[in-house]
Amino acid sequence: AKGYLIAEKKKAEVLPASQPNLQKTRARLWGQVLALKLFRAPYPCYSGFCLFTNWLNGLSFKEKIKSILGTAKRIYVKKLRTKQKTI
Repeated sequence: AKGYLIAEKKKAEVLPASQPNLQKTRARLWGQVLALKLFRAPYPCYSGFCLFTNWLNGLSFKEKIKSILGTAKRIYVKKLRTKQKTI
């Protein structure tokens, strides 16, 4: 009634259920970073995550392909490739 939040301890299993898309989002990261590297676009560096393992085990074959090809499409549509330096 006074606008305060009350924190309660919950079991760790509650978190994935509260954010169902988070696991799929994390699983897509490896394919997205791979596409960025292949097309010479700037890419982030993630440490502390098992990107490949999550991608391999957390997505269907179709989702894996979409994670790579969808990013490749965005690279060209948004013109994210870095320009090559000329000498």
